[in-house]
Amino acid sequence: MTRETIKSIVIAVLFGLIIVLLRSLWMDDSVLTREEKLSSSTQIRDDVAYLLEPKAVNVSFGRSKMTTFFFDKEDIFDAFKPSIAEGIKQRLTESPISTDRYYEERKFKSVEFVLPSKFPTDLLLTLLTNEETVYTGKIEFVEKLMFISRTSDRFYIYDGDNYFEVITKTTIYDSIDFVDQIEKDKSNSVYKTVSERFYLKNNNESSSFRSRKNEVLIPEGKLESLVPIKVVNEIDASQSIEIQSLAKNVFGSRLNFVQEVIDVNGAIVLLYGYGDKALKVTPDGSLEYSEKIDYQKNYRRDFLLNLNVALDTIEKLGSKSERIYLSKVTKLRQGNADGFGFEFEYRIDNTKVIDLKGFSGVKADVYGEQISSFTRNIKNYYTKLSYNRNTEIDPFYSMIDKKENFNLFYENFKNDSGYGYLDLTREQINDMVLKAISDFYMAYVLNEDNELVPAYAITFGDRVYYIDYFTNRVLESY
Repeated sequence: MTRETIKSIVIAVLFGLIIVLLRSLWMDDSVLTREEKLSSSTQIRDDVAYLLEPKAVNVSFGRSKMTTFFFDKEDIFDAFKPSIAEGIKQRLTESPISTDRYYEERKFKSVEFVLPSKFPTDLLLTLLTNEETVYTGKIEFVEKLMFISRTSDRFYIYDGDNYFEVITKTTIYDSIDFVDQIEKDKSNSVYKTVSERFYLKNNNESSSFRSRKNEVLIPEGKLESLVPIKVVNEIDASQSIEIQSLAKNVFGSRLNFVQEVIDVNGAIVLLYGYGDKALKVTPDGSLEYSEKIDYQKNYRRDFLLNLNVALDTIEKLGSKSERIYLSKVTKLRQGNADGFGFEFEYRIDNTKVIDLKGFSGVKADVYGEQISSFTRNIKNYYTKLSYNRNTEIDPFYSMIDKKENFNLFYENFKNDSGYGYLDLTREQINDMVLKAISDFYMAYVLNEDNELVPAYAITFGDRVYYIDYFTNRVLESY
């Protein structure tokens, strides 16, 4: 072997060693799996149950008198959380019941919690108890929970398709004092079912939109006053130094290995190493972060670990000026890797925030202790604007009775549902549209003037409409 050949081999080996050493500097220890670490760098919180918030709390005073709170305004859900967890774990029976039976029970003094989405029952229990829980019962998902006052051994669950009565060994929290206290407060808005509110008849005609009752709750009379809110971006996409400072929370302090790129839309992108990590901030108010993952590794699902990784990332790249709650959980699988997708949403006081043109909350896909993708709304909602108060005696009725609104609801539902071929009278059209209401809540919606305006969110069939609370103008539908 010649001297030149030996020299070439030595140089090649040294060059390879340099690449390996540089890459080890670029790579953060977050790329290791949980099994590869002697101790986890992820903060495992003592309590994550606070992340679970009901979208709505429906309170029945008996005799068809009801009110609705959005989110847990009166903190009653927190009081029920132990009963929910223990009630499901110590269940004796889980019996399917009819829809009519469920809503007959709701007419008694009761409290009904509507969750933001269908939660897998095992994950719901894990979230409430902060320990991995195995569930082997019949109810795979939970979307609603209902508790009847003075009934201590049973409660009711809706899984998104069917209703169940759960009889349990444990004693259920009795809400009678809470219900009585709320009933005395005359400032609460009155809610009625759609069928009661509009005197819709329940008959036996073959068309489903005419034959079924509509038990969705809608307001009657005045609603709680909401005010518009000015929106500003928490992070300015033009401020490179500010973004680099934020990047240190996920890249570490070694920013000399970071490449900065500005894309055609004005977003700043920071690339770490060989693109092992990337951070992007856009002018329209969103932040995106990702890490390269080897999906051939056998990452196993660990709900609490994965959730805490998502929460750590929110704190590193997030803002605590708004209240975040967990709205959806999805099981993920890529190659050999299993993980969870978490969706969080913001609320201001007891009102959901919706950005029609961008991203409303936080989304994180987690495998092991790695974030494969992370997106966060980086808008701040601080300044409350002056406004003209809505003085309508019955603003909900005025909104739905507005001619152009009602015609839009009808035309879209007729086309979406396939009922367009029917020759209907005006009374039948009214009946069809009103019985198609499948959801209602109040929301803050970001408009074209970069303001959050109070709005009705009302669903007809599968189509959601956002309607300005002050003008009754349809802002968006999809």
